[in-house]
Amino acid sequence: MLKAFLAVAVALGGTAAVLPATTASAVTPKASSSKVLPIGAFNEIVADGAHKHLFISDRTDGKLLVTDYAGATVALLDVPSSAGLLVNGDRLYVAAPASSSIIVYDTATLAPVAAYALAGQPDRLAYAAGKIWFSYGAGDLGSIDLAAAEVVYLTAESGDWTNIYDLSGAADRLVVAGKAAGSNEVAVLDATGEAPDVLAERTFTNRLGLDTALTPDGSGVVVVPSEFSEVPAVQLRTSDLTQTAGYAVGSLPKGVAVAADGTVVIGDPFGADPSGLDYFPAGGAVRRVGLYNGLTGGDQIAGFALEPGGTRAFGIVANVVGTPVISLQVFDQPAKTTLKGSITVESNPVLAGSSYAVMVDFSTEAAIGRPVEIVRSDGLRVGPTTIPDGVFQFTDKAPAAAGTLTYRLTVPADADINAFTSSATVSVVTPRTTTLTLDHQGAVYNYGTTVTFTVHLGSSYTNRTVAIYADPFGADQGKRLLVSKKADAKGNVTVALRLTRNTVVSAAFTGDAWTKPASAAVTVYTRVSVSTAVSKYYKKSGSTYIFHKTTNPVLTTTMTAFPKRKQYLTVEYYSGGKWRVAKAGYYTMAVTFTGTHKIGVKYRVRAAYVGGKSGDTINATTYGAYRYFTFTK
Repeated sequence: MLKAFLAVAVALGGTAAVLPATTASAVTPKASSSKVLPIGAFNEIVADGAHKHLFISDRTDGKLLVTDYAGATVALLDVPSSAGLLVNGDRLYVAAPASSSIIVYDTATLAPVAAYALAGQPDRLAYAAGKIWFSYGAGDLGSIDLAAAEVVYLTAESGDWTNIYDLSGAADRLVVAGKAAGSNEVAVLDATGEAPDVLAERTFTNRLGLDTALTPDGSGVVVVPSEFSEVPAVQLRTSDLTQTAGYAVGSLPKGVAVAADGTVVIGDPFGADPSGLDYFPAGGAVRRVGLYNGLTGGDQIAGFALEPGGTRAFGIVANVVGTPVISLQVFDQPAKTTLKGSITVESNPVLAGSSYAVMVDFSTEAAIGRPVEIVRSDGLRVGPTTIPDGVFQFTDKAPAAAGTLTYRLTVPADADINAFTSSATVSVVTPRTTTLTLDHQGAVYNYGTTVTFTVHLGSSYTNRTVAIYADPFGADQGKRLLVSKKADAKGNVTVALRLTRNTVVSAAFTGDAWTKPASAAVTVYTRVSVSTAVSKYYKKSGSTYIFHKTTNPVLTTTMTAFPKRKQYLTVEYYSGGKWRVAKAGYYTMAVTFTGTHKIGVKYRVRAAYVGGKSGDTINATTYGAYRYFTFTK
């Protein structure tokens, strides 16, 4: 029996995390509109989603105000001492304590269609298990079976419930909040039977009236105020009334509702703003909406109703300074935060197989610490899984194949933020080859000749710089840079070089993001200076030197100097119509022609530098001019 339940109160334990209160700031959103209402007092407000009407009861003046969602008056009905309100389907139920009845209105026409005479004065109304439940008298409970049009009274025994503050119904559950045995209590009833069964009950130590709101599935009930000096609002599990959540709001919360998506909304007259609504999205941080007029002295939230199926709230605000003014303010749940950020690649394009940096920049502080997923278009998951900071980067490596690579960054939506995506595309290239040519390959030049070398660079992406080097033969000189500069409009780079040795001239192009490095080299050769002087002759006839047969000619060769260098000397005589070798070999630079000298025989001599045999390889083989001589008596 209900009265057996009402005579017992058991306090249940249990703790749960407390959701933090919002903090006041200059960017706290405000109610979107405010409309002064033509009533002098306020009792209760309910919303009719089908017709977008609001029903507001005025218990003092005996009026029932009907407005649209903006607060414009639709009708002002005379209902003596209207109290609790309930919209169920196309019917509005109004508790009328002065006439000890519940009056039923058609929500479309606003005309009364029925009335239930009661044995006492009704106050609070709720719907559960096909019945309209009502409180009446001093802590009594009753129901109207809509199918049978039957009123059932459940009268508590003396000393049990002395006052019922609030009723909440959902599915087959009915929550009763009131005062019994000197304490405030909340009880959950199974509303399916004629006499409801007690499922759970809990005692609260405060001495204030209680407001309750069931979750849409009936598994939880939010109670405010839960404790005057402790957490002001709690959510309890209806199966055993164990606390599952707490909500840190102002010290005297006023009204509570739970939206279809699980968002808990609590009126907060003494919050940080100091008055408004606190939204606690399921799994998200609290978001505050202040009054339309901001910090206006005397304005306080007095009650509110949620738009059916949504989170928009219609709040009754009372200004208690001077003559009371009642207004309707419309509250929209603050929008989720929209993140701002970007993902970029350090360079574009990138070489296949190369490593590079990927940068992420969030300008919204709310991003830090949230989960993030960065996926490449080839399916590879890269980067961190949690946003470490507002600006961060990580190193990635390009695939081996050329193509287009796209990075897609995703931050999933939650109760506080909208889903965020950003992408960056980079070209992955395999380096292409280019041409690099150098002229004068194999050319032979006289000692001391200045030669202009031209390097031609083919197409490239960004780099057009070519370096030209000279590496003379011989271990005593090293490779040296002649010039490093950008190619001209024709792709050419030139440099002049004075040649004294055989020299390898090379060119190098280091490449760029699109172009492979290239090189070219040529070898040019340098002759030596070589000439032979003839001495001790007694006369000269044309180009022929004439010696006495008793005189040994002295042949002195002048040649470009190099340590340990020797000449290759060839002496020939003319016989039988051709020149024949008399003597040949490598000698120092001064040679005396000795032996028996035949009179009338024609001789010739030639000095030469032979690369690799004259003692070194730094020059090209070079032959001097012939010197002719003969002997007489």
